[in-house]
Amino acid sequence: STGLENVVGNITNLKSLSLYKPLMPFVIYLDSNPFLQHLDIVLEREGSLNELFNILSSNRTVIALRINCEDIYLFHDEVGKSLQLMLSSNKSLQCLEIISRASNCTLLIKYLTTGLRRNNTLQELNVNIPISEIINLKKFFEAT
Repeated sequence: STGLENVVGNITNLKSLSLYKPLMPFVIYLDSNPFLQHLDIVLEREGSLNELFNILSSNRTVIALRINCEDIYLFHDEVGKSLQLMLSSNKSLQCLEIISRASNCTLLIKYLTTGLRRNNTLQELNVNIPISEIINLKKFFEAT
């Protein structure tokens, strides 16, 4: 347990949290702060991203989420499915930003698109992807 985890876990009524270094387990921040509305987090592992999406599927307080996952270079179906489930199930999230350098963003966009079709709360979406993926995305949207 790091000192930061202890400090954050003991702050009551915390509404906004920005973590610029990946710290585990981040579930402590969500569980110990039931009023948390804004979360800005850096994730280095695909498993962490998957876990966060699964947790947020049932979260009812976070309205803004910014995820920097630039160190994850490849997304798998499991992360896409958990993203889709989170978007389909979460009824509070209004703003989502994903910063990525993954080489297969079309997979992420596929699940993002499906999840968004079932979401009626998200008002703002920002997905930063590598320029090299723009051509793949164009092909993806032309095919759908």
